[in-house]
Amino acid sequence: MFSTLFLFGIGLAASINTLSGVAAAAVCKDYVVLSARGTFDPPGPEYNLKQIVATTLNNLPNGAAVDVDYPAQASVASTQAGVSWVRRYLQEANQACPQQKYALLGFSQGAMVMAEAAGGFASAGDPVYDAIKVVFMAGNPFHVPNRVGNVDEQGGHSTAAAPGTAMKDDPNPAELDRFAADGKVMDVCLAADPICNSAHHGSSAHGSYGGSQNVQAMAARFVVSKLTG
Repeated sequence: MFSTLFLFGIGLAASINTLSGVAAAAVCKDYVVLSARGTFDPPGPEYNLKQIVATTLNNLPNGAAVDVDYPAQASVASTQAGVSWVRRYLQEANQACPQQKYALLGFSQGAMVMAEAAGGFASAGDPVYDAIKVVFMAGNPFHVPNRVGNVDEQGGHSTAAAPGTAMKDDPNPAELDRFAADGKVMDVCLAADPICNSAHHGSSAHGSYGGSQNVQAMAARFVVSKLTG
């Protein structure tokens, strides 16, 4: 899983056991944006997140982008592989670069990956919790009703109370509550997205986040503000 990291466009080969050495050898950045793609989306930048990443990198100097290396298949094992990858990456990178900040971005299954991965660092005093400045999710199957940070495509609250389709399968839907209470979470759910808004039964807008300039701009502003705050 940790075989290849793409850091600001440069491929860095590393096994899971040598990630610390790679991170230590690399120049530490002010921040890293990690993004996790949705189910069956091809490896590389996620369409529904890439403009957010690009805008962040263009507006804040000395940053890097890393795509989460996981299968993105329709299985629990795939999600757990992504969770393990992100947690190990953050632990190793925080040890090598303790001043580095992180933004976690996830679409669809990638949102589930980021929610569970971040939840593993929610304990008081965990240095990785302090280093994670923002968790952005779109089309989140784990969309928790009425959690702080829930917004629709206009930044409003029309979908704030919507339950995601995977809520019944989530053993710990409150795992991001500490992040949310501290203002670190934005969880965008389009009104016509049945994955994060299970009450919607019409046509699906699940793959439309990347084409919404409002969502992309709103998310980028949020990410930049948290990384600089």
